Amino acid sequence: MSRLKQDYLTLRKEFSAVPNHQAISITITKIANLLFCTPRNAKNIISKMIEAKLLEYQGGVGRGNASTIVFLRSLEDVVLDEAKSLAASGKIEEGFKLVKEYGSIHTSTQLIEWVGSLFGYTISKSEHEIKEMIRLPIYRDINTLDPAKCFYRLDSHMVKQIFDRLVDYDAERNEVTAKIAHNWKVNDDYTVWTFYLRKGILFHDGNDLTSQDVIYTFNRLKEKHPLQQWIVENIVSINRKNNYSIVFKLKNPNCIFPQFLAYIPTSIVSKSKQDPIGSGSYMVKEYHPGKCRLSAFQQYYFGRPHIDIVELLHIPQSEENGELKDLMLQVRTGEELTKREAGWQEQESFLAGCVVLTFNLNKNGPLKELFLRKAISYFIDRRQLLFDLGEPRFSPAESFELKLKTTLTDRDFSIIDGKENLKQTKYNGESLSLYTYKRHEDDAKWISAQLRTHGINIEPIILSWQDMQNPDVQNKADMILFEAVLGEGEVQFIELMQSGYSFIHNHLDEISKEKIDIEIRNIMSIPDINVRNQRVKGIEQLLKNESLLTFLVHKSVATSSHPSLKGVKINEKGWVDFKEIWFDQEADSEG
Repeated sequence: MSRLKQDYLTLRKEFSAVPNHQAISITITKIANLLFCTPRNAKNIISKMIEAKLLEYQGGVGRGNASTIVFLRSLEDVVLDEAKSLAASGKIEEGFKLVKEYGSIHTSTQLIEWVGSLFGYTISKSEHEIKEMIRLPIYRDINTLDPAKCFYRLDSHMVKQIFDRLVDYDAERNEVTAKIAHNWKVNDDYTVWTFYLRKGILFHDGNDLTSQDVIYTFNRLKEKHPLQQWIVENIVSINRKNNYSIVFKLKNPNCIFPQFLAYIPTSIVSKSKQDPIGSGSYMVKEYHPGKCRLSAFQQYYFGRPHIDIVELLHIPQSEENGELKDLMLQVRTGEELTKREAGWQEQESFLAGCVVLTFNLNKNGPLKELFLRKAISYFIDRRQLLFDLGEPRFSPAESFELKLKTTLTDRDFSIIDGKENLKQTKYNGESLSLYTYKRHEDDAKWISAQLRTHGINIEPIILSWQDMQNPDVQNKADMILFEAVLGEGEVQFIELMQSGYSFIHNHLDEISKEKIDIEIRNIMSIPDINVRNQRVKGIEQLLKNESLLTFLVHKSVATSSHPSLKGVKINEKGWVDFKEIWFDQEADSEG
């Protein structure tokens, strides 16, 4: 918002009871005091307001005599226009703050209705083309579109739309499929992997994708992104046989190496640009906090998307912002402030993974005691948490893995065992910090209240998603509450154990890290997936036996979509792939 409009709102708020076109008397000194400026600057500001047709002004005759002002626009009219302008540019939260400061309940209601009208499907026609656009709400901001910096699911989902990888991972069939590489082979001991690239793949800037870009991508990870070393530390060398074939040599055998290459941080970026450029189905047209606008990539080698433009706007998570309606597509993670629409298509997915509470074993304090960590786990009644807080929580968790048959039984809850363990500690009521982000705020407060009844004092601290990635913040936290999702194969479990972005990894003590690292290295050398899975369960059991973390509940993700929107399917990120959705206008007209 311009300074001129800000000054007008300040003046208009002072005289909000005065109708438009009614003259009032005021001295230039009072105007200067209201605007915190000199009388000379006040006169300049008034002149600009006259030019902008915000008011009329008649100066007083003689020094100190009152002047006359006539306001031409009401306070609420200007506030609403400015708030709409902010919202349209992706600054929805700023728009609501402006209304809260200067507007009324009526203005707030008008803004909510207008913001709701932004979302959904639109079509624009010209003489030569038809453009289809869908605008969707998100209830957390996008932190990064750089594949190498991805950890959160929404960021990874967005990167997946913009960048491609050498291979993809099919979560439903639990297998790696071709993508940029159309084929690959491996030697007998799983230490040399050769990949063959498709010809004719273009980056969004028009440059060809070749093996040189693959080498650049992995060198970039190795040299510039230390938190992602878990992906590349086993790679000894990457050799280019020609423009369309490349050889990876590994230190240790890795039977699941293609799964690593399907992981989002390994998305191939162009060597010719400083900022990452992708080759995916959509390219970035506009991106800043609060707004991301994607445009279909016409030359996409896997087939052009159906929807021409996808735009996402960040809706601040506040009850004051009311409820949005008729959004066309709603991804339900528990953060949204919307109700299900009657007659809409509902789809629910029970993603593998669960809400986890980590214990910071690198911080001196009460949680160094195993018995206190065990007591905390025993005292949490996961079943009651489900009943009290409801959806999207649907089952107590006793491991990362989602059981085929879910149950409401909580075998880890025992007040008797909790009291017995607490007796064996030196804990004396010290306050323990529990850090989390908005999505898990209710869970954090519930846990705090429950543990307080047993004499354990937990202070929930709610931070932004971005602040939670700050190493200093993680080091300061006694505990971190977050959702660990394992929908992308074995490598996602390895990320939780080894990534520098992982809350679990960053809170493990060095001895536990070393044990887990050795076991993961052994697991990767085993060709039999069933044996690997058993060994992974062994690591889970270590985490649980030593109370290095505690498992809490499983949460679901659901979508609600208009019957005319087709191709809606929840992916392994808990979102919907934009490339696959399309609008059936006949179904819309029938509805």
